[in-house]
Amino acid sequence: MGVGAAVRVHPRVALFAMLQGLAALQRGTFVVRRAGTDVVLFDPGVASARLALGVEVRLGEPR
Repeated sequence: MGVGAAVRVHPRVALFAMLQGLAALQRGTFVVRRAGTDVVLFDPGVASARLALGVEVRLGEPR
């Protein structure tokens, strides 16, 4: 799921920002069993987020 916005600063140039998020309903943990003990190799988080920032430049005729 995500949300974003763009602000046009010139007819051909815009600045944008987007935030995406994800929540895990089920997570897989990778474990190695060694001599009666468990060694966790990978344990993913419950949630993650990504923020994207950028500049959009339109080439050609502005519409």
